[in-house]
Amino acid sequence: MDDGTQKIADARGLRLGDLGFNIVGIEVDNRCNMACTFCPLPIRHADEASLDLDDVRRILDQVVADGTADLVAFHQFNEPLLYPHIWECLDMAHERGLRTLLITNGATLNRRTIDKLLEHAPTMLRISAQYVKERHHNEIRGYKGTFATYIDGVAACLAALIDRPHRIGETQCDLAITQKIMGWRAKLSVALGMRDHGDPTIFDETPQSMKRALADFLKLIEAKSDTFTYDSAQHEANIGAFQDAFRGTFDTAYRLSDNVVIAYKQFHNGRRIRDYYPIEYGQCRNSNLAVLANGDVTICCYDYEGFTAIGNIKRDPLSRILADGRAVVENLRKGGRIHCHGCKTCLGSPTRFGAAVRSARNFVRFGGDSATRPMPPTPTFRTLRDEP
Repeated sequence: MDDGTQKIADARGLRLGDLGFNIVGIEVDNRCNMACTFCPLPIRHADEASLDLDDVRRILDQVVADGTADLVAFHQFNEPLLYPHIWECLDMAHERGLRTLLITNGATLNRRTIDKLLEHAPTMLRISAQYVKERHHNEIRGYKGTFATYIDGVAACLAALIDRPHRIGETQCDLAITQKIMGWRAKLSVALGMRDHGDPTIFDETPQSMKRALADFLKLIEAKSDTFTYDSAQHEANIGAFQDAFRGTFDTAYRLSDNVVIAYKQFHNGRRIRDYYPIEYGQCRNSNLAVLANGDVTICCYDYEGFTAIGNIKRDPLSRILADGRAVVENLRKGGRIHCHGCKTCLGSPTRFGAAVRSARNFVRFGGDSATRPMPPTPTFRTLRDEP
């Protein structure tokens, strides 16, 4: 912030946007009906916890009063459809003029749940299907049911979203693939051990390797839909386009309708806070503030252990929590010496040598006093997918 912006922020009270946050994730409880190998939840050390509906109401009221973030995600490291009041949460958010993002693993999708989903429509819906091959599915997802039951429910939901009227603005169904390593800088960073090549537990999946499984999935949707017809040419074209350019985390796998898309999601190691070697200097521009089920407010949506907690919303108002965490957040945004061990490892590298190289590079970029360095601009979250 410059001096003028700083004075305005001090006068009105510190707000989410002043610290670079544009999304608030609310972990309504910390239960899940899966134990995915790529998710931190199975290795998380946390007592079972849940937010009361009144807790959620107070959080939403504070987000509205803040006025700089209008998107609320009812997900962190949990399955939100297990929360008995999730539909009330969506309705409360919309009544307050907030947009909503609902992320589900799809294991509870049946006729009743699909009807509820369409009735209490989130602004954006993401179905985390991730692995649509029967082989290894239950092993990777930690799923106790049958693959046929799971994939049938997800297909039925997507068919309903195509055929039936609803107010969900955008739906994305994710399929996990390894990261695209494009350009000499990215390839060099992998070779030096500064970054990994995706998550090893998803068997190095690519659009080509999952081609047959995705085609079978699309034909299952076709069988359940009154209007959708599988087009193999579109499928092939999207496989071909995948390696053309780097488009961010997501690439189109198949467009089912104007607002329903299946996407390839490039996976990184989601447990890196535990597994990586730490660095001493770095920068993070993560824009998701998270409220965990025990009320802890963390400055990172990857933080599954509360390493970055700057307060507890059951005890203190959001404005005070932001003020208390201001120095830590601004330091991460501007770049410099990292003070939080969780951030050191999350921003670190999969090898000791890679971490040393990364830390040295970042010292050259961010070393010294960061007090006079300007805060980077806060991005605006508009859509799940930023696609040309």
